[in-house]
Amino acid sequence: MRNFKYHTCLLFFILFTSFSGYAQKQYQVLCYHNVVANDDSVRLDDISVKNLVLHFEWLKKEKYQTISVQDIIEGKLYTTQKQVILSFDDGYSSFYKYVYPLLKLYNFKAVVALVGTFQQEQVDSIWYTPEQQVPRSHFLTWAQINEMEESGLVEFVSHSFDLHKSVRANKQGTFSPAATTIQFDSVRTRFETALEYEERIRTDLKRSKQLLELKLKKFIPCIVWPYGRYNSTVTRIAQEVGFTYSFNLTGVANYSFDTSTNINRFYINNSGTVAQLRDYLKEDTDPLQPSRGIFLRSSDVLSNSDSANENKLGSLLKQLERVGSNTVVIPILADSQSVYFANSYLPYQFNHLFRLIWQIQTRIGAQVALHIDAAQMKNLIQPNNWKSFWEQVGMQAPVRALIVESHEILDLFKNTLQERPSSVFTNSILQASNRKNYLRRYYNSLIELQMIESFVSLQPDVHVFLKIPINKSHILTDTGMLNTLLFYFSGIIVDGSSVQDPRVLRNYISALQIKYQDINRIQLLLPQYSENEMKRLLNELFSEGIFSYFFKTADGFLDSRLNHFINTKDKALVHHE
Repeated sequence: MRNFKYHTCLLFFILFTSFSGYAQKQYQVLCYHNVVANDDSVRLDDISVKNLVLHFEWLKKEKYQTISVQDIIEGKLYTTQKQVILSFDDGYSSFYKYVYPLLKLYNFKAVVALVGTFQQEQVDSIWYTPEQQVPRSHFLTWAQINEMEESGLVEFVSHSFDLHKSVRANKQGTFSPAATTIQFDSVRTRFETALEYEERIRTDLKRSKQLLELKLKKFIPCIVWPYGRYNSTVTRIAQEVGFTYSFNLTGVANYSFDTSTNINRFYINNSGTVAQLRDYLKEDTDPLQPSRGIFLRSSDVLSNSDSANENKLGSLLKQLERVGSNTVVIPILADSQSVYFANSYLPYQFNHLFRLIWQIQTRIGAQVALHIDAAQMKNLIQPNNWKSFWEQVGMQAPVRALIVESHEILDLFKNTLQERPSSVFTNSILQASNRKNYLRRYYNSLIELQMIESFVSLQPDVHVFLKIPINKSHILTDTGMLNTLLFYFSGIIVDGSSVQDPRVLRNYISALQIKYQDINRIQLLLPQYSENEMKRLLNELFSEGIFSYFFKTADGFLDSRLNHFINTKDKALVHHE
């Protein structure tokens, strides 16, 4: 999927290379952890030897070529073979016992991520988590590491020195991944400053890199983020200390034309069957899943004190759990002038955003999106502060998507459509000798677009959706213009929440004639009709292939108007399988 993450400066380069036949080789990365002897002893992160052999057999049968990080650095991605990276996290001794012999047997390559504190030699046990100690023998020795590295089949990279743990994230006692959390100091009763956070991360990454390069006597090109969690700050610091690439866990394919230094991986758990592996490695893998979402209001999440916020959060989580939403959209603004997270630019009362997101993700298992009004944000934050502000947002808001309202951007596309047919517009761009200067005439005056681009440049793996009021959605009826919008954005949310007559909305859906392959690219924010009307509307959505939809919360949240939402839960979510 082409989406906003390839921001404007790269967008039409991608378009041009698509038309000119430039190689767009796809490669995927699989993330394994510990390997165990049999299926009876597997934890969530484990895989049995039997299942791993089945994976290797399937890869061999399908003629996959295993590649390394060094192959990426050297540009060895333009072959006709299908390519995959086999990565193993944490440096378990089981890799030497079970995986290394299989690599020699199949002539496969693999990448192993080592945690500095797990490699301590003068200890009998290792703190694997804050609550769990394991024997030192649970992890590889340096002698084993050097033997495998010399074979040319195994490449070793960093998994941090001591970030493979959780740290305290707030005064309420929430713990979350160390690499992406502003720590709360319970002794001094304050959060670490941005400078303290950066220094902690920089010290750790330097220490990890120095350790590995000393032991292996070679350049270490890559950091694998613990738990797959990272933000723009740690990515920048990793590059500053000399890591060329970093691995995450976003579960999406990689392409040769993507200039991002973040490499996406698929997490393999203990139920990782060959069928699941085949689904991961199929062409044109799309990370987006059908959404069944709730738009929250600031009043749903904020009260006038920390204790009241905690009570409100508990009530909110219970309601979200009952509704069964897999996506929760929360506003970034607490009111018209302030936010609810620590930052240097806008006033805030409560540092509540991180806890809210973390609790929704961990207790409900839902994805979280931020919702912004671009015009409002543009008036609050000066352009020269956008990058710093978004960086602070990224530290505290580990979200899946950004949903943007922008009349300025809508007017651009509407005016472009009126001035010239979209096919002529696109062809003019493709034929222009200086595309960048050509585009400036149309786009560089768009302050709101530049603001969103500054966000995407820091958060390249966050999907950006444009929210369009239904009275302006005629833009979508022009196929060329729709495709142009979808080159910029991961998807479009059509706000039909104000449509009083359900027949109008049904007629609109039929007229739009969205094809099945556009599932998740166009989503609907629905009104709350009577339960019978909603059942009829949802049935039509499913028959049209539109499985993604949202509701706004109402006063009381779980009242009779949301019964249809609860009652259609199983039918809606079946499309995630």
